[in-house]
Amino acid sequence: MPKGASAKKGNIGYWSPDKRLVFYWGKADYYEEIHIIGHFKSKDDLKVIKNMKDNQKVIIKLHK
Repeated sequence: MPKGASAKKGNIGYWSPDKRLVFYWGKADYYEEIHIIGHFKSKDDLKVIKNMKDNQKVIIKLHK
């Protein structure tokens, strides 16, 4: 796995130092210890992400 990554709108990242998920609603520059693990496809998903509160609890499911 790379040491870090930059992110695009809709990416899902894992921040390894704090073991947190990061949902990107905009573009972000390179950041060490961020690992992109997936992405959202729907514009509606991006609206939800943009309006989330800090420490919001979420459930992520794999759709086939």
